Amino acid sequence: MKYQLAAIALYATVGSAFAQAQVPMSAFGLEIGKPIDLPACEYVGSTKSVVMLQQKTCFEPASPVSQNRDKVHFGMKEVPSIVSGFSMIVKIVDGNLEALYFNTPGIEAKDRILSALTEKYGVPTKLTKENLQNSYGAQYESFNATWDTPTLYVEYSPTSSGSLKAGFASVETQRTHKLRVDALKELAKQKRAL
Repeated sequence: MKYQLAAIALYATVGSAFAQAQVPMSAFGLEIGKPIDLPACEYVGSTKSVVMLQQKTCFEPASPVSQNRDKVHFGMKEVPSIVSGFSMIVKIVDGNLEALYFNTPGIEAKDRILSALTEKYGVPTKLTKENLQNSYGAQYESFNATWDTPTLYVEYSPTSSGSLKAGFASVETQRTHKLRVDALKELAKQKRAL
């Protein structure tokens, strides 16, 4: 019996590690780590504004119009259910899609979005609960979920900047996540030096 329990524990550990290694390298049909495979967004008018009510999902490269950020704009009928709005910021490195940053519906959708991300990326490696309070004194329970896999770093928070009506999520390669964290540390270090 003792050996059977040890074998089960070993199998569960190996199975969990194998599942983590098999995390899909995709989000919303886009292959992470590969060139983005979307048509260029079409523009209207002399101001080159993006057609926000487009029929098909498209890619808008960084420009002054896009606030110097690469973006994906979803077609009217193609907006994923866990995304709030019609677009998301993406990070392209050496021609490959390395990260996606997007708003999510607020706290009322937290269970649905957590379930969708768990189905896609497995059980979160870290789930930190938070107790929040709005300006009227009402209490809310929220969380921050993280999937720290060998290939991807995924984060989700049902609240963003203190708002209960909007959340935020990101899907990054481990390389891009490390670069972002290092840049934030350097920025904090420079602020302390002032």
